[in-house]
Amino acid sequence: MRDFRAYQGPIPPTLGALPASTKYPPALIAAFGFAIEPGFADGPEPGVLTISDDAIHGVHLIQLQADGRDRLRTPDAKKSIGRGSTGTPIILAPMNDLLGLIVTEGIENGLTLYEATGCGVWVSGGASRLPALAAAVPDWTDCNTVWADDDPDGLRHARELRNRLAARGLTVELKLLTERRAA
Repeated sequence: MRDFRAYQGPIPPTLGALPASTKYPPALIAAFGFAIEPGFADGPEPGVLTISDDAIHGVHLIQLQADGRDRLRTPDAKKSIGRGSTGTPIILAPMNDLLGLIVTEGIENGLTLYEATGCGVWVSGGASRLPALAAAVPDWTDCNTVWADDDPDGLRHARELRNRLAARGLTVELKLLTERRAA
């Protein structure tokens, strides 16, 4: 990812790489679960996540091209596995001292937004999974930003998440991600 996507931030423990096998291409694996930022006595340091095996509710698999430059663009290239994964985030970064939380659909966008803002980042693992995250967002978050993919499905589900968070009395705004691809 660093070589091809120019991401320079930390890789959270909720993400991992699966090497290619004779049957499957390489893949990114992401854990749906509540990663925590332990205190000094319990873990590494503030701002660093840990996740225990029993906190994982499922996994999200994204098959990659053989060279790792991009994901496969086939209908079955992304899979989410595990009961309880809907409504559970893939946590890429803990909330900072300002208690800001970004919720977005995809892992790459989440890593980019974390690197750009330093805010906490949750990923849904797909547009249809966004609204279910509303119940998981803590009441004490100060500012929630839902970043929607620039497509009808992504925007519809992002609006639903925004509306559910607003109905709980949380501060929330919706922003639109636009993607530029080389022709």
